[in-house]
Amino acid sequence: MLHLELWYQHWKYLQERQCLLQCFLPHPSLFSGRSVTGGYVYRGPVPELQGRYFFADFVNGNVYSGIFDTNTNPAAFDGTNLTDVQNHTTSFEALIGGGANIQFVTSFGEDNAGNLYIVKFGGSFFPPLGQGEVFRISPIFSNMFDVQVDRNSGAITLQNTSENEIAFSSLTITSAFGAIDPGALTPITDHYDINGDHSIDGNDAWMITSPAGSHELFREATSGDAGAIEGGEQIILSSAGGWIPSPNEDLFVSLLLDDGAVLNATVSYTGNGGHMFSRGDLDFNDHVDIDDWSIFVAHSHSDLSGLSRAEAYASGDLDGDGDNDYGDFLLFKSVFDAVNGEGAFEAAVLGVPEPSALLLAVGSVAAGLANLRRQRLPRHSRRDENHHDVRS
Repeated sequence: MLHLELWYQHWKYLQERQCLLQCFLPHPSLFSGRSVTGGYVYRGPVPELQGRYFFADFVNGNVYSGIFDTNTNPAAFDGTNLTDVQNHTTSFEALIGGGANIQFVTSFGEDNAGNLYIVKFGGSFFPPLGQGEVFRISPIFSNMFDVQVDRNSGAITLQNTSENEIAFSSLTITSAFGAIDPGALTPITDHYDINGDHSIDGNDAWMITSPAGSHELFREATSGDAGAIEGGEQIILSSAGGWIPSPNEDLFVSLLLDDGAVLNATVSYTGNGGHMFSRGDLDFNDHVDIDDWSIFVAHSHSDLSGLSRAEAYASGDLDGDGDNDYGDFLLFKSVFDAVNGEGAFEAAVLGVPEPSALLLAVGSVAAGLANLRRQRLPRHSRRDENHHDVRS
């Protein structure tokens, strides 16, 4: 399929310029559609879209979004708890350009970073083969300011790369993978505002407005007028540990400017030899080896559901389901052999001298596999196995 990007322009800009998102639709029960294509609640990198449920109607050719009233019992839902319904069709088609249309939507998708994908059937009700398209709603990144993340230390640095001052009233950091450590951040609040060194705002105090302890969202805003970062100036948002390491690099940073526009940072990662961490590299030293297996075993069979996905990954949750279990073991073994050669995992683990916790763990896994195999043997095979045991 042809892959196109729906490059996202600031939502308020579209509201003011085209009045597309302020033209609210009637009550959902009055929609004149006939074939609803269900979608997803947006959890991607664009803060303004967070929590909006996207869906489409195949017949009338429109893409909508709305906000659900989460206090309503789903069993009693009749359409009345979908509010702030907006029709995005015209604005999306304008962003694509070239006279494109986004009708005949058959499906939606999302990736690990929460990006939303829209799958289009074609240019007509029964299109010829090869006309399908996939669109992704993505932010347009600015070349005015840059955020650098050090993979090795987790440090986060924001810099105004332009020659001009940037006035802004709030700062937002998001990570769908839960890679923000709020306790390791050096926010503008109490550091660069009137209660700090005055470098961003010497007139007003800033306040953290995001939920305490959140690993997915950090947001702070001025209590008065806008602060500013000078051209070429940089601030340290975290001297170390602000980014929780993992193979998933989805940190997103934006500023709400003094004029109401949003400026999205270009986020770049440094360290680890210039490349992302490999899956299975649990100690983040650029190698998948026996030390990573030690970390995996230390958290084997653990319930990690209370951690963010990035935190859980460091404890061996390779499949992102909130625990360290047999599925994660199979993934780790596969990765270990892929990196070090076929059979490398067994050779490395069995080469550890007894009485090793690693060997005991492998023995436990092997026993579990053997037991599972016995349970799945056909009935006649079990009889043969038991008969053999008696003769022995």
